[in-house]
Formats: sequence, C-alpha cells, structure tokens
Amino acid sequence: MRREVVWLFAAVAVALSGQVAHTDDSLHTLVHTDQVLAVTFSPDGKLLASTSLSEVRVWEVSTGTEVKSLPSGDGWTYSVAFSPDGRLLAAGAGVIKLWDVATWKEVRTIAPLGGSIRSVAFSPDGKLLASSGEGPRILLGDVGTGKEVTTMTGQGTGHPQIAFSPSGKLLAASSYNGTIELWDVATFVEVLILPGLPTDDGPYVFSHDGKLLARCQGLDTLALWDVATGKLLRTFEMESWIKCMAISPDGKTLASGDDSSVVALWDIATGRKLGSLEGHHDGYMYSIAFSPDGTLIASASMDKTAKIWSVASLTVAGSSSPKASPVTVACGATHLDAEWHHWSTRLNCSGGGCDWSVTVHDLHVFNFQATRSCATKYAVFINVGGVIFSGNPTSIGDIAPGQSVTVAFTSAVTGWIGAGATARVGVAIWNSATDPQNCAYLLETSFPSY
Repeated sequence: MRREVVWLFAAVAVALSGQVAHTDDSLHTLVHTDQVLAVTFSPDGKLLASTSLSEVRVWEVSTGTEVKSLPSGDGWTYSVAFSPDGRLLAAGAGVIKLWDVATWKEVRTIAPLGGSIRSVAFSPDGKLLASSGEGPRILLGDVGTGKEVTTMTGQGTGHPQIAFSPSGKLLAASSYNGTIELWDVATFVEVLILPGLPTDDGPYVFSHDGKLLARCQGLDTLALWDVATGKLLRTFEMESWIKCMAISPDGKTLASGDDSSVVALWDIATGRKLGSLEGHHDGYMYSIAFSPDGTLIASASMDKTAKIWSVASLTVAGSSSPKASPVTVACGATHLDAEWHHWSTRLNCSGGGCDWSVTVHDLHVFNFQATRSCATKYAVFINVGGVIFSGNPTSIGDIAPGQSVTVAFTSAVTGWIGAGATARVGVAIWNSATDPQNCAYLLETSFPSY
C-alpha cells in the first residue's frame, strides 16, 4: 500500500516548529560514560570494539548489544586493534594489554613506552604489535611472547598514529611535526618521509593495495601520495576539519569524520562527495572504520557514543545532467543543460519497503535553446517503476532562448518504495500550458533502494 505523498517546504517547516529536528541515520548507538576515542571491527565483522576512559567495550554488531567491558588501565585508551585472525584484542592506556577474544581473559602485556599509548597496530601476519606514545620511540613487540623486538626512533616528538601497509613490508607513523615516516619492517630502516607542516598531523590511511597513502593536510585538504615514490599525486578540498578517515574494502570510497559530527563518504577517483551520515550531535569524531564487507561504518565521537551505520542509508548528495523526454518538447526547445542537487534519506522501513524522503535544492537551467520564449514550470518527483510521486509544481517564469536561470529552493517529497523497486528522483520541467506528464526534459538520478 502506497503512502500519501507529502510536500514539504523546509523554510516554512522550520519557521513553524522553531527548531530543526535532530537526524539520526544510525542502526545502533553504543553508549559510553565518557568520550569514545576509537572503534574497530573484528575480522569476521561480528564484533565491534570501542574505547574510552580506562576501558574497552565490545559489542555485537548485528544487535548493538554489549558483549564485554574490559579494563584497559588508568587514563584514556586512544587505540584498539583485533589481530588479523580475530583471536586477540589489543589496547591499553599505560600498558598494552592483549585479551583472548574467546574467553576475554588477559593473556599477556607488552611493556609500556612511558606515558600514554597513542596507537597500536598488528602486522598483517599477526606476529608483531606496533605501538607508539607521546615520545619519539615506536615499539615493535612479539605477539606470541610479549617481548620487545626492537624500537625505532622517529624525527617527531610523538606519533599519534601508526599503521602497517597491507603487505606488512612498511610501517608508517605520523608525527606532531606534520611528517609521516615510513620504515622497512624487515630492516627497521627508515625509507621515506612524506613532508608536512605542524598543522598536518591529522589522520592518514593506506589504500588496500598499499600503493597510495591518503592523508589530511591542513584542516580541510585530502592529499593522495604515491608510496613508492613519495610524490604527491593530487589533493581534494574537503568541507570541514577532517579528524579521522577509513577506506572501503573495495578501495573506491573514503569515509571521513569531522569536527561537525558528520560522517561523509567520498569517491577516491574523483574526490566527489557521495553523501553523509548524521546522528552524532556534539563535537569531534575521533575514529571511523568500515566493516570487512564494506556494508557498515562505525564511528566514535566526543558525544560519548559510538555508532554503527548502514552505508546504504547514507544521505546522498549529487547532481544530474538532463535527460531528454521522447514526448512534446517545451517551447520548441532543441537543447537544455541543467543541474540540480539532492539528498535522499531512508526513513521507516518494514518488510515490504521503506518511506524515503528526498530533498532537492537549487535548480540551475542554462543554455536553453528554444524557438520562442515561454513560461515553464518545474516539480520534484520520485519515480518508482513508472509510478510518479510528485510535489506541487512551481513556476520558473519566462525563459528566453539561450537564457540561463537559477531557481533557489529547498523542498522535499516523501514516497513509499517497495522492496527491490527501482527508485529515481528528479526534476521535471515543462511548458506551463501542457500536461505535467508531457515533460520536455527530466533531470533524473537513481538512489539506494531497500
């Protein structure tokens, strides 16, 4: 049964309510008693570990139920990691603890570096555990014995993040001076330094083939570096101060968390923003992670929660080029270029489908090639298998041949979309004197179905 189509004008809604409703797109909200600093999925994707002040909490991903709370020592626990085989969990505030995941018993510790532990990372073969703290030293410990293998001294005063390359041949460490140093794990020799400024001490991540390293430079710039040559390949301007990032298992998408509590997804090849996930409501995002199958994202925030999100429920940001209709062409037009922007959000779902709310704004028509001037209208719609849920049409006004016009608006249409249905969102433009179904041009793009 289809739901009634609701046409909303955002400005009017805000004026009437006096406030903006808080949006939460997450599947599960995992509550701590203090700020949450790190999250990581187990290799099988069934568990999520999150850290806070003096503790690590482990959650069942499918239900959001807490499985275990583990004491990690006095102080903030900045980092947590599962071993590649999923049998061990490592974290610590002043000393690194390793727990057996099957029993949650502490099996060994690795000697502290002095001061708080900032980052821990297992090597891909699971034999080594790297850790860093406030000082310049990086410790490599033997996972089987807990004994020190070696220490490496970096050029910076401290290393807030360390990571092994996917092959395990390199170990990277960021520094408070803005550089990222890379060591050969076999020889413990430093082989590359990626330059930076003190403002460049933000997050970084290896691509899944190990060829690229993505890092935040400054407050709002994403830079891609060639690991083999140390050359800067390209940069992308982001929308806010990036605090954490992760790359999807297929290597195509980068997820970022920022200082405005929003998770954003980006196309790595083009730098285009794909969409966002909203639900955290206070301050910084500290950590973000993809599930092993890439369908879920976990995030950690200073709002004392970790959240688990479905990538399919992201609020989509995009634009579309026009699509010519085979029916009557308005005003004798032979060509039209246009652009519009939209977000779509999945709302209430049942077994048969979901309510979707689609917000569209800023219609820009340019290079309108027509035989005569004419009055035109537009309407936002959702097209589900040929059934159109449409908003009230709005007049653009007279458009002269060759003219460009911009219509600034923000409106939404909500419709019921059955499971497996093909759903598209668009803007219809037509001659005011014709039937709205006889649209000259449709600006259309697809968005996730249930």
